Formats: sequence, C-alpha cells, structure tokens
Amino acid sequence: MPERSETFRDCASFTVVAVLIFIGMSLALEGWVATGPNQWASLGLTGWLELHRYMDTWSIEHVDFARLIIEGALAILVTWLLLKVLHGSRKSA
Repeated sequence: MPERSETFRDCASFTVVAVLIFIGMSLALEGWVATGPNQWASLGLTGWLELHRYMDTWSIEHVDFARLIIEGALAILVTWLLLKVLHGSRKSA
C-alpha cells in the first residue's frame, strides 16, 4: 500500500502535467480572422477563448465555459493516456 506522501506526490505530478497540457492545448490557434485593423482569434482546440485586437490593443471578446470544461476534460484525458503509456513502457519483463 502506497504511503500518503507518495500518493500526494503522484496526485500533484498528475495535476501539474494536466495543467501544462491544458496550457499547451489552449495556445493552439483554432481560428483567425483579420479585417483591416481588426483581428479575431479563437484559442484552444475547441475555440473556448475568443480574442479581439484593434490596432495595438487586445481584449477578450468571449469565453465559452462549456468549451472550457471540454478543453479541461481533454487535457485530463490526454494526461491519463500519457500516464498509462509511460507506465506500460516502464514495466520489466
């Protein structure tokens, strides 16, 4: 049976990796539209964050919370799959 500190360390590691994967997925550009001085960008794999740029000023146009939850769930799923693949490759024969 694992010790409490080991379980906490595993949980903390999983959380940190999930957050890093979420940040990486959120930086992915889903779409971009430019019309003159206006530019709109949708970030994340699901397009949960919409940004607007006019000249040199950026602003948040819209946050879709349903897509944000989906993006977070995808990050957790990818982290879990990565954990399964990496732990499976470390098992000795």
